[in-house]
Amino acid sequence: QWYLYNDLDEAERAYLHEDVGNVLEELYGDRAGEICVQLARHFVAADMAEKAVTYLRRAGEQAAAQFAHDEALTYLTQALDLTPESDSAARYALLLARERVYDVRGERKAQEQDLAALEKLAETLANDRLRAEVSLRRANYAEVTGDYPAAVAAAQATVRLAHTAQDMAHESAGHLHWGRALWRQGDLAAAQPQLARALTLARDAGLSQTEATSLRNLGIVCGQQGDFTGATSYFQQALPIYREIDDRRGESAVVNTLGIVSAMQGDFAGARDHFQQALRIYRETGDRWGEGAVLTNLGEISSEGGDHAEARDYFQQALRLCREIDDRPGEGAALNNLGDVAAKQGDYAGAGTYLEEARCILHEIGDRQVEGMALGSLGLVHLCLGDHAGAGDYLEQARHILGEVGDRQGEGLMLARRGLLAHHRGADEAAREHSQQALQIAQDLGDRSTQAYALTILGHALAGREPLAEASAAYEQALALRRELGQPNLALEPLAGLARVSLAQGDVASAQTRVEELLSCLESGTLDGTTEPFRVYLTCYRVLCAGRDPRAPEVLTTARARLQEQAARIGDEELRRSFLENVPAHREIL
Repeated sequence: QWYLYNDLDEAERAYLHEDVGNVLEELYGDRAGEICVQLARHFVAADMAEKAVTYLRRAGEQAAAQFAHDEALTYLTQALDLTPESDSAARYALLLARERVYDVRGERKAQEQDLAALEKLAETLANDRLRAEVSLRRANYAEVTGDYPAAVAAAQATVRLAHTAQDMAHESAGHLHWGRALWRQGDLAAAQPQLARALTLARDAGLSQTEATSLRNLGIVCGQQGDFTGATSYFQQALPIYREIDDRRGESAVVNTLGIVSAMQGDFAGARDHFQQALRIYRETGDRWGEGAVLTNLGEISSEGGDHAEARDYFQQALRLCREIDDRPGEGAALNNLGDVAAKQGDYAGAGTYLEEARCILHEIGDRQVEGMALGSLGLVHLCLGDHAGAGDYLEQARHILGEVGDRQGEGLMLARRGLLAHHRGADEAAREHSQQALQIAQDLGDRSTQAYALTILGHALAGREPLAEASAAYEQALALRRELGQPNLALEPLAGLARVSLAQGDVASAQTRVEELLSCLESGTLDGTTEPFRVYLTCYRVLCAGRDPRAPEVLTTARARLQEQAARIGDEELRRSFLENVPAHREIL
């Protein structure tokens, strides 16, 4: 048969493909979609462009629905090549389908080109519904590339055009994108009514997907405001809707946000399970934007658990992916997290570089919430370097931004860091006030990790005054929380605080018991992640000296060597001197 086919001339082959295509089309009838790839191939070979385009489009849409994005692009592009420029309606439908595939794949340049072509076609067709549809796609593009003002403007245009066209589907989606762009800029108060309006319209019109996505975004806003109960309620309403309509991208987004809520409440094991599940779905569906986001979240969980090498690997994967798909918000978040990890490992120079780059990107795109966190991290870096003035400036900027955008969890963390700065400056009354305010916010939110941090700093502030039992109680609570959270490295700081309190009370035996536990952890683990690692070493040395333990000189020698090794990594001479001379524990060790 193959040789007979080759013996046919071009016209005979075309007639043969036409006959086969028509027979198959008639044979399958309403089920022709099951063999649309084969039908498209026959009608292309038969030079029957109209029928070929019909089946190529169906093949492309089917491939996209099955996450076979390469095949989808091949079929849709072939259909476009066969569609005459004069057929604006057909070209519009094909370009819209292809733009969505480029969006999922993160191919931003190609996506932008298709969007520009769609905008021209919508004007040519003079159709407000199509104009609204394209404007909505423009809002989506602006959001994923970090241009939030443009996303708001495009979403507003969508709402206006859709309302004129009495198109509730696009009007609802326009309010959804409008609200989402506002919360990404940190304006949670303005975002909430837009998302609520999207939800109402979606429910009135029976738009399940928009309903679920509105619920998910309302949950995110609640979570950022510290209402974890409300957030979880919204997510639990959204999840079954996504599953019912078989929207796997939506399902993975909800699972991811449930992980974020779990992490905020200190359930890191639960959060990791959610993130791993979301990552699997994102990869199965080829959603590279979602994959980058969940890699960043997995890195944060690893960092919280003290595995900074694993955290760095996740963040670097996320950074590479975000840069490939031009996800600037994701790039800024990944850089911010790489800076945090570098700081936790004592690489303050590297941390400063990452954080400054992150801050510039986040400020440029208007992502104020994450910019505030980057500024707060820079404040902590400068505090660890002994640069109190610089630390104070950064922490105040961070507190101001996070307060404005309504991020109570971030605001509480900045208050705790300001308390530590006040303690380093010798202002323990201010340190006590700041740490107690931070503790109250963390308790209101159920944020156990920040509670432990604030309690540790409260212990520092109270350790210089009577009764010492108050400082001991704060350290004990912090220690218990760190152990509950599975953070043995971070438990070392309140444990050292308890040893210092026992020593100040003259109870050398109790102090020695605490130090034995510290030394055991230092031998088997690491101080990575602790804010003041050398204060822990100094505590061990002081207690060993008080007990006339012969190991004291060895501990001091180790501490001095590690301190000088860390200082050598600071390229700026002035900051290196500040690190060695302006941090009390460092100065005393030397």
